[in-house]
Amino acid sequence: MPRPPTLARTLLACLLALATTTPSTGSAADPVPPATPDPVGRTTGMVFGTGHLFTVQAPRGWMIQGKGEGGNGLATVFYPMGSTFAEASAVLYVNTATREKGLRLEDFIARDVAGMRKDSPAVKVEKGRTIETGDKKRAEVRTFTGDKWGNRESIAFLAEESIFVTIVLTARTAESYKAALPAFADLVASYRFVTKDVKVNK
Repeated sequence: MPRPPTLARTLLACLLALATTTPSTGSAADPVPPATPDPVGRTTGMVFGTGHLFTVQAPRGWMIQGKGEGGNGLATVFYPMGSTFAEASAVLYVNTATREKGLRLEDFIARDVAGMRKDSPAVKVEKGRTIETGDKKRAEVRTFTGDKWGNRESIAFLAEESIFVTIVLTARTAESYKAALPAFADLVASYRFVTKDVKVNK
């Protein structure tokens, strides 16, 4: 991708698909419920790279894992407590992609949708309601159903000066997708950009 990078996303989709053969049902336009961010008892994670540092909070009842550095894979992942990232029927993850000069958020979203359709021509894409982040930005949401793995996905897209941010919910079934929607909304609402004055030495 830029969603995460193509290889990382393909591996994630294959992992979810191999775990179940239950087909997805229901409408892709299921509304995302209102977020209820509350910092008490939630773990805050930092995602960073050259030119950016932002924070997100694990939804209540979810674990957070990852080194926090995006661009080469999944920067940070989340899964329900009592499960694992490999076994969970629904997972959340955050990643970044470098923002090319002059590229608008709508162009980035269109590119991502085109890449998804190239891989899964029958995929259905719908626009979800925007979600306000902790720093008062508006995250654009798209829902995806009918990919070749039978997964259901919602993606929140954000644009910063040097990066695009994607916050993703991927689920194996319609039931697990619907159950995880409040966590997805909470995760997006917890997003706060901290600074662009970051340099990472490799």
